[in-house]
Amino acid sequence: MRNHILILLGIVHFTRAFTGWTTQNDSRGTVLYVASSTNRNLEVIQILERMTEYFSSMVDTSSNQFYSLSRPQSGELLHRHCPIRDMGVTWDAQTISFFWEDCRRNEIPVTSIDYKIPHLEMSHHRTLISNAIQSTIQHYIGHLVKDEHGLTLDSIFLEEDSSIAHSGFLILLLLSSSSSSILEEQKIASIVEDLILGILSMQRSDGAFHVYFDQDNVFQMIDFYPGEAMVALMEAYSSDIISSSTKQRIMSSMKTAFEFYSHYYNQGTDVNYNIWQVQAFARFFHVLDKSHDHLSNPVANYVLSMCQDIVESPAWKMMARGSSFYPNLQTIEIVCGLDAIMEGILIAQKLSLDTIVTSFERNANNAVSFIRTIQDKVPKTAIVGKGGLGYGGIQVFEQRLDVTGHAIHGLIKVVRWNTGVVSQIRSNHLL
Repeated sequence: MRNHILILLGIVHFTRAFTGWTTQNDSRGTVLYVASSTNRNLEVIQILERMTEYFSSMVDTSSNQFYSLSRPQSGELLHRHCPIRDMGVTWDAQTISFFWEDCRRNEIPVTSIDYKIPHLEMSHHRTLISNAIQSTIQHYIGHLVKDEHGLTLDSIFLEEDSSIAHSGFLILLLLSSSSSSILEEQKIASIVEDLILGILSMQRSDGAFHVYFDQDNVFQMIDFYPGEAMVALMEAYSSDIISSSTKQRIMSSMKTAFEFYSHYYNQGTDVNYNIWQVQAFARFFHVLDKSHDHLSNPVANYVLSMCQDIVESPAWKMMARGSSFYPNLQTIEIVCGLDAIMEGILIAQKLSLDTIVTSFERNANNAVSFIRTIQDKVPKTAIVGKGGLGYGGIQVFEQRLDVTGHAIHGLIKVVRWNTGVVSQIRSNHLL
């Protein structure tokens, strides 16, 4: 399949001068290229409504920070020490808040499918969520340390080694806070710049990133941390708050990173590697494509190959066989995969690869059906957990907030695709 996609992209490169692809831009990030099809939007929006309620219910009002776990059977809400997930779910919370705001402004015309957003209820949930977002940001920006390379989060405060992924997620939070006016832009611009410089200082000449700031090892957590950091770099590139010189450094960094990480992928990787690599390099593709950079086609091939790996993985093949196979699946695999293949759909559509678009759309619909089924497993009488996602299986023993957060990103992309909205998602797994 990797060679097949490469051949297709070669054809696209040849015919590209004779096709008219256009984009629209605003201040919120990378362009969303869209298709038409609204047949599943009502279902997806209702799933997102319930997930918003779940996020709201997971705010610890004594600390204004998010719980990590819920246990519907016992009614427990629990904290687990994991700073990356903590910052990650806060970014997810920003994402769903932006979505409802766009719906309220009718930037996403959900009323066209005879569904009205329950504004009062969403306002209540968003207030709780906003308080947790602001509290979490303040919690982390108070523990930054600076050296000759830039800013990093303090390892002592984190109670674990500080990494480029910690810095990346803090960048994502600060960027989204700038968009939502939680913090004043001028207060965070210098912090974001210095966090970026800290990440860039960890890159070797061959493009690989050292993952932990006090260790020289590019392979630790390579499935996740480098991709997460590069998503933050590309989000920052698409923002208005960093300097042009820093943007140039990011582009140079991403070009050399592509050489290393695509080569590493071609040597054989686990499908977990693909998720964050897709998120990072899909963003990179859209920037390259806009400037007609010759590297855009190789980057597209890299992203589409990884997306194809996802839909051909055992879990996704099993999901396609129907609901009787759902108990054998892990929810995290499906929701992360959905988020990735929606990026693949946009690139394939941009390059007029209709067969790939159709395949990925079919798989995305399968994932929506799976997510709805898992969400429905929590009974309406449960004290906690309604609207969230469990691990899968027959019963819901425990739910992780970050699993639900991963689903939010993918499902919002489904809504935007189906409604035909050419828009951009603010500081969020941007399309």
